[in-house]
Amino acid sequence: MSLANTLYAGLSGLSATSRSIAVTSDNIANVNTVGFRGSRSAFEDLLSRSIVGVGDLGSGVRLAKIEKLFTQGNIIGSARSTDLAINGRGFFVLNGTHNGQTGNFFSRAGMFSADADGFLTNSDGMRVQGFAARTDGTTSSTLSDIQVAEPISAPQATGNVDLRLNLNASNDTAVQTFDITDPAGTSTFSNTVIVHDSLGGEHQVTVYYSRSGPHDWEWNAVVDGSSLAGGTPDTPTLLARGTLGFTTNGQLDTEVRDTSLGPINFVNATADQQIEFDFGDSITTEGGEGEGTTAFAEEFSVSSLSQDGFRTGEFVDLEVDRDGVVVASYTNGERITLARVALADFRSPEGLAREGNTLFRETRESGDAFIGFANSGGRGEIAGGALEQSNVDLSTEFVRLINDQRAFQAATRTITTADELMAETINIKR
Repeated sequence: MSLANTLYAGLSGLSATSRSIAVTSDNIANVNTVGFRGSRSAFEDLLSRSIVGVGDLGSGVRLAKIEKLFTQGNIIGSARSTDLAINGRGFFVLNGTHNGQTGNFFSRAGMFSADADGFLTNSDGMRVQGFAARTDGTTSSTLSDIQVAEPISAPQATGNVDLRLNLNASNDTAVQTFDITDPAGTSTFSNTVIVHDSLGGEHQVTVYYSRSGPHDWEWNAVVDGSSLAGGTPDTPTLLARGTLGFTTNGQLDTEVRDTSLGPINFVNATADQQIEFDFGDSITTEGGEGEGTTAFAEEFSVSSLSQDGFRTGEFVDLEVDRDGVVVASYTNGERITLARVALADFRSPEGLAREGNTLFRETRESGDAFIGFANSGGRGEIAGGALEQSNVDLSTEFVRLINDQRAFQAATRTITTADELMAETINIKR
């Protein structure tokens, strides 16, 4: 190798190591960048020629490629529920325009928030992609923007009232005939339940229980007349009624509803509202086991009381589970499934093109994106209310930096030595 080649070999070392130092510096600078993926330098030697009987002569080094590292970063908690992190393989899918290009981009950075139109976006306004939830609880197979909850949850009219209680069947419990004009005086026990109309309005219903035989009871659901269209205020009005029959063991045997009363019409609400009162799993009527309401010789008690209506609710928070299912919570206790966050994976993530702002774009080297549900198909799971830190390890980067610095210094020494030898060669002629 000539001295000139030695100079250029040293120069190649300076060039390669300086670029490697730039890669390391970029990693260090982004040690606190959420979702950042570090890189490392890959060198390869340069071969100038082969001398027979001597061997191969190298002409230096070059930076062959900058390899992207997709190791897992640490996941830390976040105070914002819309912040998301991926534990495992995969990328969030973001749709929008970046650097003049429009389409889908991919990122591990999950610092998301809702924009003015209610869509989940990153800091650049690119919309997070997912699969919308249908009203029947299934999930769409079409990728679309994720729209977070509306600020108000619509009310739901009560359709079912479920009661579980014990009606005291001791011998001292009198047989009574219920009279709507004196409901309390012509019944033995009672309990109240709040039901809702189609507008979310609340109505207090009192259910009165009158013993009609040794093993039979009559129940009457009563509401104040002011709640009903055409009703008289401060007047008890019958809403629904029926009978309950029990076995000699105190188990629920029959449930018979009086259908002659017709549907319910609350003031200003949707007419003909139907409310079913269920007391358990009756033996003869439903072919059940007689579980639920009982008639034992014990004190009257209500063990369970629920109804499926609710009033208007205000948005409280957004939750995302490990499968990426987005659920909105409201003050009325309602939880609405909105969508499922999509994750993309690639055969060769290292082939992705870096676009800045922690975004990547698919290339021929990476292959096409495999987009689907989180926690399936080899894709990782999602942590809601969390963020993934940069995967840069400072100690490793400082070691690389020291190593590159020494390599740079050695390359300069090579150039200095070659320069001195050339000077000596020139001095021979003097």
